[in-house]
Amino acid sequence: MPDQGETELRVGLITGQERQERYLRELLEANGLNVVTGFQTGAIDIEAVRASPADALVILINGEAEQAIDELELLIEEVEVPLLFHEGAVPRDPGWGGKLRAKLERLVRREPRQVSAEPVLKPVAGDAGTMAAATPAPLQIVASQEQRRPRAVAVWVLGASLGGPQAVRAFLAALDGKPPSVGLVLAQHIGDAFVPLLAEQLQRMTGIPVAVAREGSPILTGQVTLVPVDRRFTLTDQGLIALTGEVIPGTYRPCIDDVMEQVVGYYKHSTCAVVFSGMGDDGSRGAGAIVRAGGTVFAQSADTCVISSMPDAVRRSTTVGESAAPEALARRMLDWIADRRQSDN
Repeated sequence: MPDQGETELRVGLITGQERQERYLRELLEANGLNVVTGFQTGAIDIEAVRASPADALVILINGEAEQAIDELELLIEEVEVPLLFHEGAVPRDPGWGGKLRAKLERLVRREPRQVSAEPVLKPVAGDAGTMAAATPAPLQIVASQEQRRPRAVAVWVLGASLGGPQAVRAFLAALDGKPPSVGLVLAQHIGDAFVPLLAEQLQRMTGIPVAVAREGSPILTGQVTLVPVDRRFTLTDQGLIALTGEVIPGTYRPCIDDVMEQVVGYYKHSTCAVVFSGMGDDGSRGAGAIVRAGGTVFAQSADTCVISSMPDAVRRSTTVGESAAPEALARRMLDWIADRRQSDN
């Protein structure tokens, strides 16, 4: 980490558009920063980023970058220098460059962030040096275990995007390996190839059962049901999972709004949700539907998010019962379950 009194702060850029990168580079250099390297989303060499002399990375989230969410998740897991995400176009405001410099300096002065020794999404080299999903170990959930789990009578939808795997892992780990007495449905923006890998690693690292949604299965108590991204997740009139070839609404896969609306359509006031780190506003419409039905919505606090656009959108659009770090939200969920059990008795 450089001494700011002696050495320029060295910044690396990751963008999806060459014109945006050029303008941002000029803006940063005009504010006394040294832009040492640049990378394009969709073709990031993680080892090259790690070897870069940059003291911090600025990542622009727009256009092509939104489609590179798996690659950006790997950056979060694998790169130790501070990362600063900016969603949308770079403001045409010279004063914004000074604010950005101040923010970068604060980030670099902080203690180095802790990076998990075992990432949620682990890169492996593809045939052409591209990033591909690692081959997951078999899930440890077997039919006999599923049969012992009752159907859920209440469901919490977990909605997450960029930075979500880390937040969801912390949330589930805070349960100390004790599955809650509700069903959990995880709608995570992620590439199709990473879905089974995410399920396997979340289960192994938290001790909470996780399974990819299966056609004709109910949502089970004490299990996380991971929504696939290649088919639309719906619930039948009997509360069974139906995976259809219908067009998935929205920009992202899966559509968190759609998943929430499907769950609240069947479970009514027994539906709750937690919205974690992410870009855009997916989940805000569905969260509103849950609150109107009598359910509860929590949102991850902005200061603990990789990018807080998604929980911020929920806070703007509806009543949020709690905003906190993932671990605290897990404890609040357990309080809600205990309170409901007491009221039912």
